Amino acid sequence: MSNNNLVSSENKDAKLALRQHYVTPAVDIYEQDGGLTLVAGMPGVNRKQLVIDVERGVLSIEGQTRIEQEGERLFREFAPAGYYRQFRLPDEIDLNKIDAQLKNGVLTLKMPKADTAMPKRIAVKTVH
Repeated sequence: MSNNNLVSSENKDAKLALRQHYVTPAVDIYEQDGGLTLVAGMPGVNRKQLVIDVERGVLSIEGQTRIEQEGERLFREFAPAGYYRQFRLPDEIDLNKIDAQLKNGVLTLKMPKADTAMPKRIAVKTVH
């Protein structure tokens, strides 16, 4: 085994261990004629703490939460968890047109189908 494989495997294991402290956000997915809409509950996350990526057809959503308190911490039992979730996207989704909005802790992703995936009616011409 080469050192490159070992290093990449160790990094992958470290990332996986970090994600074990994440919470899986509740998600609803709706299908319309024009595409998909994904709605995820992610309370405590703001736009700067949210990362949405698509790589090799896999949508990844990751959000961090932070609670800022003034004063010196004397005791700690509560630690806010981040959110992490992945979905395999259908090939018909136009990745360049995905729109994301975050409002009041609710993430809404609108994922339209590519124009080539949309149904199309073919007009029939009469030839005389």
